[in-house]
Amino acid sequence: MKTGILLVAQGGGEPDAPSVLGRLEARVRRRFPGMEIRWAYASERVRRKLAAQERRAASPTEALAALRRAGCTHVAVAPLHVAAGQEYDRLRDEVAAVRHGRRAWEYIVVGPPLLGSAADLLRVARALLAAVPAARKRNEAVIFMGHGNADHSGALAYLAAAALFQRLNRLAFLATLEGAPRLREVLPLCRAAGVRKAYLLPFMALAGYHVRTDMAGERKNSWTRLLAGAGIEPVAVCRGLFEYPAVVTLWLQHVAATLRRLRAAEPRTLMTRSASRRPRKKHGG
Repeated sequence: MKTGILLVAQGGGEPDAPSVLGRLEARVRRRFPGMEIRWAYASERVRRKLAAQERRAASPTEALAALRRAGCTHVAVAPLHVAAGQEYDRLRDEVAAVRHGRRAWEYIVVGPPLLGSAADLLRVARALLAAVPAARKRNEAVIFMGHGNADHSGALAYLAAAALFQRLNRLAFLATLEGAPRLREVLPLCRAAGVRKAYLLPFMALAGYHVRTDMAGERKNSWTRLLAGAGIEPVAVCRGLFEYPAVVTLWLQHVAATLRRLRAAEPRTLMTRSASRRPRKKHGG
């Protein structure tokens, strides 16, 4: 038995992504020594961008094939996805196609997204609020930008996060690029509370394209421009979720739980195999 861990990023095409992902991989190797570690990029657009930069960019299918060639019999898939949305569903479908494909591979388990439970959400929210710049004053708002999920049940995670931030801090908000809640719903709440300054932080795994352009960019509809237009001074903090040590610690616990699921699944599978090989009892003479 040889176990591998497949780390799956959705983004990663920005110049500073390699250093963030490198630090994450270093923590994985320290926590799980002796494991075969590989990376995969779930987004085809990101893979093309990385290839243009002459950086290795395997798809989940390609990375699983490489783990098989490396002799791995068991693989824990560790996604960096924030919520169980459309992209997470696509990853699960791709792994299922490999697992049940022409060269069936029984021992593959896909771990949960970062927000796999209500307890996960609470830990992440508290970690982010604790890390808001110390310069923030009590009458200044914090607005987190999530990607969101339009027309998908994954949107519920963002609605829950928005409600939780409000419960933890009356001037902490979450809005999304897709689905709900949207920034246009948050701005009136800020104005009603007399907010003159707001910190913008990503609620995304990495501070990638959406953070650089949609949150902190110079486009007329970027969040910094929209806040300024509403009379609120924006302060953009371009730091993705996986740059917070407390968030990475939670995610590593997910990886450990996925590895335990791998170990727990093996005896049952072997039991089923051995039972299927037992000779049938002969009846009669």
